[in-house]
Amino acid sequence: AGLSEKDKCRFSVALGLRTLTLQTGKALVNMLDLKKEDYGILIGSQAVQALFKNQQDKESDDFNGSESSQDLSKDQDVIYDGIVDNEILTKWLEKSPKMQKLINAPLLVSTIDHLIPATEGVRGGKQIAPMLRLYTSDLVLDEPDDFGLDDLPALCRLVNWAAMLGSKVLLSTATMPPALVMALFQAYQQGWKTYTEVNNKEGMEDKICCAWFDEFSTQKYMINDGFGKKHNEFIKTRIESLSNDKVILRKAAFLDINVDKPSDVITVMADKISQAAHELHDKHQQVNDQGESVSIGLVKIANINPLVELSKALIQISPKENYCIHYCVYHSNFPLAIRHHIESKLDAVLNRYDEQAIWQQDEMKQALKQTEKHHIFIVLATSVAEVGRDHDYDWVITEPSSMRSLIQIAGRIQRHRKKSPTENNFLIFTKNINALSGKSFPYGKSVSGFEVKEAYGNKERKLIDNDLRKVLDEKHLEQINSIPRIKFSGKLKNDSDRKQGKYSDFIEMEHWALSQRLLGEGEDKEQENAKYWWENDLSWCAEIQKRQPFRKSQQDENYALCIKEHDEIVWCLQDVKDNHYIYSPVGNFNDVEDLQFCQGNQTWFDLSELNIYENMANDFACSKKEISEKFGQLRLRINKDKVTQWSYHHFLGVFNEK
Repeated sequence: AGLSEKDKCRFSVALGLRTLTLQTGKALVNMLDLKKEDYGILIGSQAVQALFKNQQDKESDDFNGSESSQDLSKDQDVIYDGIVDNEILTKWLEKSPKMQKLINAPLLVSTIDHLIPATEGVRGGKQIAPMLRLYTSDLVLDEPDDFGLDDLPALCRLVNWAAMLGSKVLLSTATMPPALVMALFQAYQQGWKTYTEVNNKEGMEDKICCAWFDEFSTQKYMINDGFGKKHNEFIKTRIESLSNDKVILRKAAFLDINVDKPSDVITVMADKISQAAHELHDKHQQVNDQGESVSIGLVKIANINPLVELSKALIQISPKENYCIHYCVYHSNFPLAIRHHIESKLDAVLNRYDEQAIWQQDEMKQALKQTEKHHIFIVLATSVAEVGRDHDYDWVITEPSSMRSLIQIAGRIQRHRKKSPTENNFLIFTKNINALSGKSFPYGKSVSGFEVKEAYGNKERKLIDNDLRKVLDEKHLEQINSIPRIKFSGKLKNDSDRKQGKYSDFIEMEHWALSQRLLGEGEDKEQENAKYWWENDLSWCAEIQKRQPFRKSQQDENYALCIKEHDEIVWCLQDVKDNHYIYSPVGNFNDVEDLQFCQGNQTWFDLSELNIYENMANDFACSKKEISEKFGQLRLRINKDKVTQWSYHHFLGVFNEK
């Protein structure tokens, strides 16, 4: 706003997650005291927006969303109630009112998928609206380093075009890797040169106003060719400040694990987790006046199917005497309504700014009615718990995938209360499930890691050992913060091994992977990388977009967990007929028989589908059948070779059984 002309402040905030987009929109509205004509919010999902608005209505009246957000029959993709007053633009887009609002809103908060098409226009003209938005407003990218390695070239293209259209760009993150910083600057610099040439701004083509901000200082310079030097100076100062911080909130340690045969992996890991959870509870518990203790821990596993198998094993392990363990499974393969229910419950209980408020939570009161004195609450989750959830845990146990993931998950420990622990509160398995199962590239894409069988310019990218003790210096565990992510010299401990695709350092491999993908560093010959876009005249065709797509994914289908006659719950496939959605029952879902919990183990939340749908039907004033079709949806991938058989239980979600 300070950089904008008077009364012409226009900017777009682009985020990676829908829920985080809604949370950010709400925060900006409240903190900046915005009127409804000042902002627009775009997430591309009517159902997610309706659930969010309904939850906000229950908690507060501060968020001014669309007036009809609880009317399920109306379009809610764009929340914007301002007036489109540009006569030419209005006439041009008169058949696209949603696009008019998208372009016109002074402040737009959206998922990045709605701006990325500005540079991805391979068909259908879908690039016009985001291109106009980019042309008429500045751009804020939230947590750009959280995107996958293969999505970063598209991010560079977006920044390159933002500069070419004369927009300012703000990168908002505390963990920006050096390679990504340099790639995004180079992309912007090349676009800025084009902008100055077209607009006859002689002498400005090599000068870019750059600024760095953190909680310690602000630096600003007109940059010509010394961006890398200035950035390194800022990072050096930041590292010194972070290193001098005496408040240590996360103390990490390795949790050793080995198995004799792959079939024992889940059993051995479950035993380790159960034992560690008891020990962590005893060290990081919260005790009330009656001497009853509680702690809330997170167990993070990279993939859904192993997480489900681990959950089944854990509920069969009896806790110690006088202990009760309450389990919650949390991942992306739940019907929308059930996932929303889980998240709203976790949001409430893990909001711990007021440390004593936990005793007033309904689930806590219910738990303390049990005869046991000590209560351990465990969230068994995938990476959905890493980003976009403002949760405060007492302790975490995780399998490793990447340093980025470890830093993110550590950020959920003591997030609100800021109390320094005297004992370790973050345990990291020395091997992940893939490594224990004997897979060749255990820290690869399947766990959002950086190993790969065929890297850019190398035969492979692989750690020399699967045991984290041998490839990650324990000094990084003394105080887990952003330093390993923002610092990299560019020199490897053993460059000769790198040429063979072998890496002796967990963190170095991550940085080198980014350098290769973005800047082509260390390649023996020219290889495909992100900088091809701005170093070559490639905008005349769509070849680079096809080779480096944004969020490439498998084809999927939309299912819904529907209520039929007599409250029967059936999985259905969504289809379109005569411009209406129809829901046809399918036979590729197996119901998991009722799970047997050992004495002392129980589910944390009531996840009965009928109860959840009935409560929502009351909120939205419609039938349970309508609710189930609208909010029982879940997209699942298509197996081209055969019909995929899925299994489902409201406690475990949807998964593939062995």
